[in-house]
Amino acid sequence: MANYRKFNILSTKKNCCGPTVGEALSAFIMSKKSMNCTKQTVRSYTDCLRPFQTFCDHQGIKNLEEIDNFFVDRYFADMRDKGHSDGGMHAYYRSLRTFMNWSWSVYNFNSICPTNISKVKAPPANPIPGIPEEAVISILEEAKHTEYPQRDVAFIMFLVDTGARKQEAADVKIKDINLETGEVFIEYGKGRKNRYVHIGYKTRKAISDYLDTVDNKKPDNKLWISKDGYQMSAAGLNEILRRIQANLKIDPMYSMHDFRRFCALNMYRESHDLLLVSLYLGHASVEVTRRYLNIDRDDMHAFGENFSNIDKISVIRPKRNN
Repeated sequence: MANYRKFNILSTKKNCCGPTVGEALSAFIMSKKSMNCTKQTVRSYTDCLRPFQTFCDHQGIKNLEEIDNFFVDRYFADMRDKGHSDGGMHAYYRSLRTFMNWSWSVYNFNSICPTNISKVKAPPANPIPGIPEEAVISILEEAKHTEYPQRDVAFIMFLVDTGARKQEAADVKIKDINLETGEVFIEYGKGRKNRYVHIGYKTRKAISDYLDTVDNKKPDNKLWISKDGYQMSAAGLNEILRRIQANLKIDPMYSMHDFRRFCALNMYRESHDLLLVSLYLGHASVEVTRRYLNIDRDDMHAFGENFSNIDKISVIRPKRNN
């Protein structure tokens, strides 16, 4: 069993020093692990809070209770000077706010939590365009000429139909896909939420053709394998897209998440059902889904054409002058 340094929370007020920043951060990360948060979530908190710990060290701040809202302001001003984007700044702020709220609750500090005073506003939720349809077609055509075309074509079609996240696509097992109904089980998606998505007939056929090339088809094996028969990671799947786009000289390259945005927007255009699209993608709320819908002028024109209220009132006729 690993050794750990004992720290009596109840004694912090007597010592008037409280935990160090490092001690509090370690305890916070440990609490996230004990809450059964995903490795990705724990890694995200660790990566986002590491710059704050470094800044505290450079400023000579040792104890967590020394931090006030003015110090938090200086930290984010420094982050801004280093060129962080609005979205990046807010991501760092969200992690720091969670850590601070947890610390002020656990250690019973008498002061007001600094991040309740100093806030970093979220940037405007302008939808990011996904991958254009013509680019999807080009990538699919190029995938037919790779070293493992059956896998690469099936993988890209899978992304377009399911809108799966990068890690979700990597974690799908052979047993998770029903090639008769097209139902795909996404186990432990973001936030450890399970859900079902769907693949159409063409994608089912492509995956079936790909599986005919796979020797070891144990149900618990991951769906996507390398040419040498090894189960692929998310980084490996991303490399498939990178190589195909490099051959096509696409710059900047599209990510796996761009296929997710493409899936979201096309599903919404077909259904106009924001809630169903949100549930399909496994989003926490429809507000998150809205950021995926890069609705353009053509969408608004088609909507107006189909739902013109006056056109539906057939009894209205202009009077003619005799």
